[in-house]
Amino acid sequence: MLKKAASILPILLTAVFIILVIITFIDRQIEPAYQPPEKMYDFYIVDDKININTVNADILQAVLSIDKRTSLQIVAYREKNGAFRDIRELLNVKGMTEEMFDEIADGITVGDVK
Repeated sequence: MLKKAASILPILLTAVFIILVIITFIDRQIEPAYQPPEKMYDFYIVDDKININTVNADILQAVLSIDKRTSLQIVAYREKNGAFRDIRELLNVKGMTEEMFDEIADGITVGDVK
């Protein structure tokens, strides 16, 4: 009888170990490497201003009331040259005029550029 119990003991210990490992991994949630903002507008808006380093062309066009071509030029410029460091860099974008810039300057930001 003792010999039979001794042969079952490793099997029982292995089963208990497997159950504990399964319980540990079932309770754990895998977190993605990238954590999106809680609200998508947090990504696009900083201090109530449009972040020209994160916003897409459609939002630029809709919110800032600029034409499609200029909004696409802003995104293309950003993709080619990297993040805007100052809002005045918009004047380097093809199609952006001083008048257009003056109209939107109070409503835009470059966010926290690193």
